Amino acid sequence: MIEKREPLQEPMSTPCGRAHAFSAWETGQLRAQLLTWYDGCRRDLPWREKKGEKRAGTNEFAYQVWISEVMLQQTQVATVISYFNTWISKWPTVSALAQATEDEIHKVWAGLGYYSRASRLREGAQYVVRECKGKMPDTYEDLLKLPGVGPYTASAIASIAFGRPRGVVDGNVVRVLTRMRMIGAVAASDRAMKHMWSVANAIVDPARPGDFNQALMELGATVCTPRAPSCAACPASSLCAARSEFVDGARLAVAMDYSNSDTQPSPLPARAAAEEDVPKKRVGKRGTKRSAGGDKSKGKEKKSESEPEPLRAIASVKIKSEVCEVESDESEKEEKGDEEKQCKGEGDGASKDGKGSTQTKSAAACDLCWPTDLPPPEGIVSFPRKAPKKQSRVEVYDITLVIVKGEEEKILLRQRPKTGLLAGLWDFPSVLRPDASHEKEEKEDEGSDGESIDLEATKSAIAAVTSTPVAQISECGTTHHVFSHINATYHVHCCHVDQPGDLIGAARWMTRSEIGEGAVPTNMKKVLKQHDAGCPHARTAKREKGTVAKKRTSGAGAGA
Repeated sequence: MIEKREPLQEPMSTPCGRAHAFSAWETGQLRAQLLTWYDGCRRDLPWREKKGEKRAGTNEFAYQVWISEVMLQQTQVATVISYFNTWISKWPTVSALAQATEDEIHKVWAGLGYYSRASRLREGAQYVVRECKGKMPDTYEDLLKLPGVGPYTASAIASIAFGRPRGVVDGNVVRVLTRMRMIGAVAASDRAMKHMWSVANAIVDPARPGDFNQALMELGATVCTPRAPSCAACPASSLCAARSEFVDGARLAVAMDYSNSDTQPSPLPARAAAEEDVPKKRVGKRGTKRSAGGDKSKGKEKKSESEPEPLRAIASVKIKSEVCEVESDESEKEEKGDEEKQCKGEGDGASKDGKGSTQTKSAAACDLCWPTDLPPPEGIVSFPRKAPKKQSRVEVYDITLVIVKGEEEKILLRQRPKTGLLAGLWDFPSVLRPDASHEKEEKEDEGSDGESIDLEATKSAIAAVTSTPVAQISECGTTHHVFSHINATYHVHCCHVDQPGDLIGAARWMTRSEIGEGAVPTNMKKVLKQHDAGCPHARTAKREKGTVAKKRTSGAGAGA
């Protein structure tokens, strides 16, 4: 059954002449070009239908699409493949996953990061078994009810597994759309994301929505890549505004007539477009006019009428759009404030001043275009535009390994809370130092190692999870780990004890093999590695072991 959809949007008209959406003709071309390319170039991935297979609509296929889409968030395909195969072999159905323990799923997930995704998958499986009698929801609205499932995942499952005509917007799609439609607003902004979702839902092929969405994502992953797009290999390059603008490193100017959105757009006469549609005055930062190629000139002699005048931008046309509506301002003003008014799509653009007279809105800048107060984009890779990166939060920890001596060492670990960073995973007892950013500044300025360990706080952290008495605590050095938003420093310490004490709360004594195979995050494995390199006891044991081995070798040689 085909879901009802909103009618296709008309291309957006802006003062710079950009169509930030696709016309009906362009949409038809894009669908045909992408699907033809995808049929011949699609990657063979374990969660996709094989050629000739008919798995769409089955519970098993929907479950596998769900798992793959969650794993692929913030993770590359090459990394996900082995994790996906391991996961499916262990939990082949949604019912099997619902019966898994938290530790089991974290153990399989270890290394993928963003561990809360694994917990949400388990909770989602339990919801499907409990509320849906083990059957995966098959509509966008019902899929959104699953724990951890948002608009992207729900759209992907609905379109790929059940043939629902829903568009998708992930990182790859954002890159493709911002380049093809020259969307210069910050890609992660509410305005840009809302617009791209609208465009994605308008262009998705209703006959093959799953294949179309996968083709669009595949294009971003393999052709329209972040730093080195292969424009010559792109099946839809003829529809790409950024390629037209920056091909071969030079800006092009193609004035297109979109007045009939059901047919192929045709070039406007260059002279007419230049005189009627292009603003008569384009002033650069230094008050000089810019030519189509970006060169500055100071009013050079006018070209003859027979010579086509270069256009810097696609010609502006008055076409109503659900997203944005622009009207020209007959009384074009020089003031910057008037020039920077943005099109908001509010009615016919007319407003009344305080005296009741009607005025026409100025729309010299569209909120989807590249801002005029920023340096112009340098090329295709300038899209999508990113917001200024926020500085990572600095956190400094004192972390202590409590180790039980013996042939097979056991180390104390505690389970992290069920929410927040690294939720539900296991780590060593630690204490966050106060005012970590100030400590970092002092360390950089004075070359010091920062404050010494707070013994009372450290012993309290250990006492919260075990009754084991703690005596001498030794320093083992420092290691670092960078999360997406946190720059963490760990001052590593250790304490060796003869016998393990009783455990309190969610704590456990683990062997090294259990740590290696268990739900222990990467940052804690770095801490363990630093301990092995810097622990005084470990260095002494290593020297003694080497001395014994050397004596044995010498003795064997003398005997011979």
